[in-house]
Amino acid sequence: MAALMDEPNSVKLYLNSERAQAVATEFLLESMGNQTLAGQPYLMLGALHASWIVPVQLAYPHTGAIGTVGVIAVDDETQRVIAWTPIAQMKQVSRQLRESREPLISEQFRAFMTP
Repeated sequence: MAALMDEPNSVKLYLNSERAQAVATEFLLESMGNQTLAGQPYLMLGALHASWIVPVQLAYPHTGAIGTVGVIAVDDETQRVIAWTPIAQMKQVSRQLRESREPLISEQFRAFMTP
């Protein structure tokens, strides 16, 4: 088990967290629209190679991130999205999160729009 603890230093990475986040952002724009954003990626090591796990967050310009609605996995070597929380599920969670925070979101929007 000690060898596994030493792995992060010996794994050759092709991406950095910023590039993984950019790949996830492109996927989100094509799949979910513009009310979600790719959060801070974290590295996940596998038996054969690494992936980046990127949280998907519901966000608005006037509030910032409200909460996490899913995740996207980006393969480090191919630099492609290889897995994600189902789109319908992310949309449902986004809707529930938005509804649960609706009074605050509307209030923040009015404050944002008021000069």
